Amino acid sequence: MATLGGKVALVTGAGSGIGREVALAYARDGAAVLVSDLDEEGGRETCTRIAAASAGKVAGVEFPDSVNVGGKKLALNGAGVRKKFAVLKIYAGGLYVAHRAHDAEAIIEADAPRLVRMVFLRGVSKTLIMDAYRDGFEKNSPGPALFDLLANLETIAPAIPDDVKKGTEMFITYVPGEGTTVRSSGGAKLKPVTVRSKEFADAMLRLWIGPVPADGDLKTAMLAGR
Repeated sequence: MATLGGKVALVTGAGSGIGREVALAYARDGAAVLVSDLDEEGGRETCTRIAAASAGKVAGVEFPDSVNVGGKKLALNGAGVRKKFAVLKIYAGGLYVAHRAHDAEAIIEADAPRLVRMVFLRGVSKTLIMDAYRDGFEKNSPGPALFDLLANLETIAPAIPDDVKKGTEMFITYVPGEGTTVRSSGGAKLKPVTVRSKEFADAMLRLWIGPVPADGDLKTAMLAGR
C-alpha cells in the first residue's frame, strides 16, 4: 500500500543515478514527484520511468503488477504505448520479467521466463505487423543467424489475426526449455505457435528493447524497473 499518497516530493539530481532511484522509489510509494536536474534529457527519461512505475493503467489498459508464466511469478517491469509518427497510438505494451531491471541486455540474455503483452488501441493488419517484425529483426539481430531467425519469424504468422482489431491482445511468452509462444485473442481459429529457440526469443524481445527499437519511448517505459 502506498504510504506517501497525497504527498509531493521534489528530487534534485533526478536525471540519473541515485537521484533517479530516489524519485522512482517515491513514485512507487504514491508520491507526486517533481524532477529537477540540469540534464534535461535525463530528467525527461526519469519522468517517463516515473509514469510507468506509478500507473498500473496505460492508455486505459490495466497491467497487473504480476502474472504467472511457466509456474513462475513474473513482475511488471514497465508498460507504455507504441506510437506511430509520435501521435498515433497503436497498442499498449507491458514487459514482465523474473527480476525487475533497467538493463535491456541483461533482461535479454537471462535465460528466464518473460512475457510481452500487447493490447491494440486501433486496428492494424497482420501484414503491417509482420513487416515491422522483419524490419526489427534486420536492425537488431544482424549476422549469420538472421536468415534462420527470419524463417522462424514466418512460422508465427498463423497466431496473428489477419485484421487485428481494437481490443485484440497479443502475448509473446518465453519459457526456458520450451521456447517462445505467440498467441492472440480474436477468434477460435487462431492457434498458439511455439518456436523452440532462445535466439529467436532474444530477437523478438529486441523488437521492443533492442538497440534500434520500434519506439524509443516504449523501450524506456518497459525498462522502468518499476
